[in-house]
Formats: sequence, C-alpha cells, structure tokens
Amino acid sequence: MWPTTYLKATVPPFFDLNTGDVPGDHGGSFDVVLNCGTSEHVFNQYNTFKIMHDAARVGGLMCHAVPMTGYLAHGVFHLHADVVLRSGPDEPG
Repeated sequence: MWPTTYLKATVPPFFDLNTGDVPGDHGGSFDVVLNCGTSEHVFNQYNTFKIMHDAARVGGLMCHAVPMTGYLAHGVFHLHADVVLRSGPDEPG
C-alpha cells in the first residue's frame, strides 16, 4: 500500500523541473521547500529554483542541500560556495 493511499493525502501532479511551473493551487502554499540533491541533476537551473521559490509561501523556508566539493562525477552542475554566498539580496560587501 502506498503511503499516499494510507494517509489519504493528495499528491500534486507530476511536472518537469526543466519546463514546468507550480500548479496554480499550490503556488505560495508551502511553509518549507526542500532541495535534497535534486537540482544538480536538472539542466534548467533557473526554472528549477524559480519553481522552488514560487512554491514557498511568503516568509517560508527554502533549504538547498547540493554538493559543492568532492562529487565531481555527480549530477550535471556543481555549485561553488562563492556563487551561493554571492547570490541574493544579502550579498556581502
């Protein structure tokens, strides 16, 4: 038995992180959006992070756990800590 059947949960429709968008009824509705080793496998990085941003509610939390060092043969993209630290409105000096 699948957990969604057991819990009687509603599963959002499948969508492609490369080209998809957050379904209208799910936009801005999540308190926490997790990226636990997914985004580095998706070609369209912009759309992947846009979807995660659009799914989170205002004031919600987005947590990205992506490999930065030591996993050179893992995924399509490898983020460097400098890129992460310098992205966003709180860019250091």
